[in-house]
This record gives sequence, C-alpha cells and structure tokens, in this order.
Amino acid sequence: MPAVFESFEPRDIIVTGGCGFIGSNFVHYVVKNHLEVHVTVLDKLTCAGNRESIAGLPADRVELVVGDICAGCRPRRLRQPARP
Repeated sequence: MPAVFESFEPRDIIVTGGCGFIGSNFVHYVVKNHLEVHVTVLDKLTCAGNRESIAGLPADRVELVVGDICAGCRPRRLRQPARP
C-alpha cells in the first residue's frame, strides 16, 4: 500500500446508497470500527434503500440525506463540513 494511504484518516465520509444492503453494511462497519468518523448517507430510498437499514446508529455520527446523485442532487448539507 502506498505511504499516502497509510496516513489517510478521514473524519467525514459520504456513502451513496447507504440504505441499501451493501451500503448499510459498510456504514455499520465504519461506525463500529472508526469511532472518529462522521458518515453522511445519501440515498434515494427507492426499492432497495430502506432507512431502517441504518436505524439505531448514533445520530451524532450518521446523517441521512434523501436524494438522487444521478439527478445532480447537491443538498446543501453535502457541501458544508459536518464539523467546524
């Protein structure tokens, strides 16, 4: 692994499709294993996405934004840092 990745420690990440099967499992993994990371989940919540998939996760670390990345959705919350 290149040295640049060894020191890469994101504080805020966006997970598109984070309410689907794969995305929600990734969100659960990050919340469990990376206590310093805040996760913004962007999901369209159609047939595959279900907000219950991330229910019960700490609200101070996981935020759901309902939107469609394919439609050019850029909610203001995605453009602003989650923390100062």
